[in-house]
Formats: sequence, C-alpha cells, structure tokens
Amino acid sequence: MDSNCKEFKFSSHALKQMFARKISAIEAISVAREGEIVAEYPEDNPFPSFLLFKMIDNRPIHAVLAVDSENKFCIFVTLYEPTLEIWMNDYKTRREL
Repeated sequence: MDSNCKEFKFSSHALKQMFARKISAIEAISVAREGEIVAEYPEDNPFPSFLLFKMIDNRPIHAVLAVDSENKFCIFVTLYEPTLEIWMNDYKTRREL
C-alpha cells in the first residue's frame, strides 16, 4: 500500500508494542508504504483503517494504520509480529478458530 501520507503518527499503544516487539519506526513506515493490505476496516473511527503485512528481514510484521480523509497523515494503531496460531503460513489469511 502506498498510503501517500505526508506525516506518520504513532498512538501510545503502537509505541508500546513497537518497543516490546523491537519494531523500529523505519520498519513501521516501510510496512505502511510497501505493505500489502490484508484487511480493510472502513467503519473504524475516527478514521478508516487497514491491516497491512510485510516481511522485513524474514520477519512478518502486521500494522494497523488509520488514514485521515485527506491523506495528510496516518496513525499507527498497533504493530505486531503475527503468529501461526492465528494466521496461515502466508500471514495474510486468518485461521478459522
């Protein structure tokens, strides 16, 4: 996804998750700019959001990114490394639980 965002912001939750999971801001922005959309959440408030996936150095990373209506900024809601308990081997297909 090329979000075309002019500015990236990080929620406090996203920052906590990044620190705990050792995901850098550079990696997060790489997921936002180059990641593949796995799911769309158009009804999210205050802005629609997307679940994005990208492999970085053989490590799968998911990011939930909210995009303002004018594409001026994007907010990282959370970032994490998906597990095979919840996701199929492609890290894009959710397992049926």
